[in-house]
Amino acid sequence: MFPSYLQEKKELLINSLHDFFKLQKATTINRWGKDAIERLEIFMRNGKMIRGTLVFLGYDLISQNSSNDILAVAQAAEFFQAGLLIHDDIMDNDELRRGKPSMHTQYTNLMLQENARYPKNTGRSFAICVGDAAFFLGYHLLNKIENVNSRQKLTDIFSNELTNVSFAQMQDVYNGASKRNATLDDIFRLYQYKTGQYSIALPLTAGAILAGARKETLRHIEKFGGALGIAFQLTDDTLNLFGDPKITGKPIGSDIREGKQTPYLFYLLQEGVGLPDTDIQGIKKNIIKYGIDKKINDLIQSYTTSARETMQRIPLPREQKDTIASLVDYLTHRIK
Repeated sequence: MFPSYLQEKKELLINSLHDFFKLQKATTINRWGKDAIERLEIFMRNGKMIRGTLVFLGYDLISQNSSNDILAVAQAAEFFQAGLLIHDDIMDNDELRRGKPSMHTQYTNLMLQENARYPKNTGRSFAICVGDAAFFLGYHLLNKIENVNSRQKLTDIFSNELTNVSFAQMQDVYNGASKRNATLDDIFRLYQYKTGQYSIALPLTAGAILAGARKETLRHIEKFGGALGIAFQLTDDTLNLFGDPKITGKPIGSDIREGKQTPYLFYLLQEGVGLPDTDIQGIKKNIIKYGIDKKINDLIQSYTTSARETMQRIPLPREQKDTIASLVDYLTHRIK
């Protein structure tokens, strides 16, 4: 099912990316280029590589033929994800990513070792540059698509969705800084563009386009991905509060501390619950006391059901249907 499919594609991506990184490292112009390539490879290798895998899955849902382009697009999806995560950690002041120092923390530590001036600012600046390089390398890979029509379509789609992610991120940052409380509709609209479209719908659609899917099928895949992506984000919100930090690789309650406006925060404020910065355990108790955990679980189930019903409209062989069902379970019942 999907976990074994994910493991298979992750191994393929790790090996192919290693070869790609070797070529890039050989052409770097200075010490920092080589250093950035090495750190970026480790950073990406430690990820789940869900988005790259979903590119493969989107293709496999439609066609069983081989493609020379699919690997490049899957690799590109992982580069875009890496760039976004590196920049996201800077904006959120997160020192950990996947249980290891985030990119800006790594460079801050390096600058401290080298006794540089302004080590923290320099570390952040270096990480921004690495994130930028990840985006440029992603587009370099998209340009390798042999089918000219697919290349144009996918470049346009990735550009559009990544632009929307950037604007959604601005809204997310503003929500955390603003004294105005976001509505539930505001939050879900943000989730639609920051996670739903980008994380699930985009890679699945990209793979399906390469496989020659029809417009009606693409429309169903996009709707499926949008619904599942929101369920995926709500699961992320839950793990941020109730997950095991040794498994998730991030401190518990970091979203609350940063003032991120999530459905958990929305419902807490509705109950008139104050949010002390450090009492995460108290916040969790109030979430359970007021049944907010059940409300979030109901929302996850609602979006999950919508996703399942949408995919039923696409005629798929039993094996593909089982893989999709396994994907839904994996993304909404994960522990990290």
